[in-house]
Amino acid sequence: MIKQTKNMLINRCAWRPGWQNDVVAGIVYVLCLAVFFASVWRSDILSPIRRASMSQIAQTAKESRVSMHALCESAENYWSLYPDVAQDAFFGRYGKVGCGGAYEHWTRHGHQEGRVWPGENP
Repeated sequence: MIKQTKNMLINRCAWRPGWQNDVVAGIVYVLCLAVFFASVWRSDILSPIRRASMSQIAQTAKESRVSMHALCESAENYWSLYPDVAQDAFFGRYGKVGCGGAYEHWTRHGHQEGRVWPGENP
């Protein structure tokens, strides 16, 4: 009796064997479409305004590279003037802040202590 009821339920069920594969394939298809349309939406080719903003970002990055190079040179000079700062675990040469550590030290502590930042008038 139980087996017969189970067979009746399976026969009435709208799902056919292997329906899970179809559902997974459908989900994958929808996700692929979503990724495609998201990439088209964000494409620089389709949006002249976005393309202009990207060139502005590239210009800013180029300028910041130059200023970062100058900052690192000044940091090396600062560390050579003040070896105690160069040895510091946070503000030093191998500290967590990197090249910005020397300038950060000068703005927080060094200026008040009378230390000179390279290139600044004492």
